[in-house]
Amino acid sequence: KSIEDTVILARKLFKEGLYFEVHEVLESVWMTEYGKLREFLQALIQIAVAYYHLNNYNLRGYELLLNNAMELLKQYSGTLCTVDVEKL
Repeated sequence: KSIEDTVILARKLFKEGLYFEVHEVLESVWMTEYGKLREFLQALIQIAVAYYHLNNYNLRGYELLLNNAMELLKQYSGTLCTVDVEKL
């Protein structure tokens, strides 16, 4: 599977509220990535985990992870792995 295919699957899982599964799917690709996309994938993972925390009423965990993800995403623009970074 390509990174793009994995991100598309992660997006589908995210829309279904399966945030832990998003983490698992993306982590398998993130662990093997050593290029430009590593921190981008990390940000996507952090967003999923942030929503997992929100779903479990852990507002502090949600805010911390979402803020970390937004910091990581600052270095990216345009569309990356089928994701519109500005829209995200």
